[in-house]
Amino acid sequence: MQINNNFNRFSSPQFGMALKVNKGAQEYLKKQSMDTLEKLAQAGKDMADCKFWDLEVNEKGLRVKSKRYANAYINPEINRDRDPNRFKSFTDVTFNTIYDGINGPKGQNYPIYMDLGSNEKAAMVYNEFQNLDYVDKNIALTNLLEARDAQKAAEEAAKNDAAQAKSNFISDLFEKFGNK
Repeated sequence: MQINNNFNRFSSPQFGMALKVNKGAQEYLKKQSMDTLEKLAQAGKDMADCKFWDLEVNEKGLRVKSKRYANAYINPEINRDRDPNRFKSFTDVTFNTIYDGINGPKGQNYPIYMDLGSNEKAAMVYNEFQNLDYVDKNIALTNLLEARDAQKAAEEAAKNDAAQAKSNFISDLFEKFGNK
């Protein structure tokens, strides 16, 4: 087992493994088919390197939970009001969920807006998501949120690297050419 030294904003280590099975999940899992259990096991393997989002199994079922914040969502469905197949300018999709986090309107409808960058990708997600079962919808939402946050983190790291390189260059200028 590989352990990565990743830290979130609360300085607690994150070791990947995006599938989390809580203690109370036993009764829920007993009621599931073997196909569902195998699908969850495969999702756990596929999401082993996730750093930002977890798919959590608890006594009520599944929920998508942030590793960095107190946000969690249940019962994701695609919002049918914005069909990217009809309007080629749409590059986004919206998921209707119920908020199940700690700091927020727990139990209330909560839309998750995601700009996927292209109409083709938005149309693909829109068309495929509505045909998925409950487990696959939660897996897909976890993967989409993970990809979004990983891209944001990469952009932020690149920005920080560029700022550090500029700072280093300025220091070199002063060291080489500064008045003493």
